[in-house]
Amino acid sequence: DVALSYNPQPSKSLRTEPVMMESLLLVGAADAGLSLDKAVPFRALADLGLVLPSAPHGLRAILDSCAASARITLDTRVEVDSYGPMIELVKSGLGYAVLPLPPIFEMVRNGVLTAAPLADPVPERKLAIMFSADRPVSPAARFVGQQVAGIVADLVGRGVWAGRLTGS
Repeated sequence: DVALSYNPQPSKSLRTEPVMMESLLLVGAADAGLSLDKAVPFRALADLGLVLPSAPHGLRAILDSCAASARITLDTRVEVDSYGPMIELVKSGLGYAVLPLPPIFEMVRNGVLTAAPLADPVPERKLAIMFSADRPVSPAARFVGQQVAGIVADLVGRGVWAGRLTGS
């Protein structure tokens, strides 16, 4: 009855309500010197060894599109499709990753990892709540959608989730 999706494709059978545009961050080991207060130009990724997901992954498609826009080639050292192993490889100093803030927030706050926003272009993805367009939304589904939107707004407001709210 209700779904949460990144970069949903238009569909006649689904009604999409945008919630936020999530910014992806450059993530490095503790000694990488990155700061959430200082953006790094996307072009700088051309000079960094990267730990990235493989081509079918949605995050990789965003990064490849940004790289084309910035006219650079990404130096992919390792392809890993799961955040956990990506984070472990970055922590060990093997390279840098580009990830959303929530799965690394505590590690950044505790100095285990460092992270910085990227700019020119900003890699981002749309987060949306989706409902069936073929029938009325049930009160329970509407409630769940509202609760999810409220949680997202709270996390963005507290700086735990990097991005900007888009609303309906």
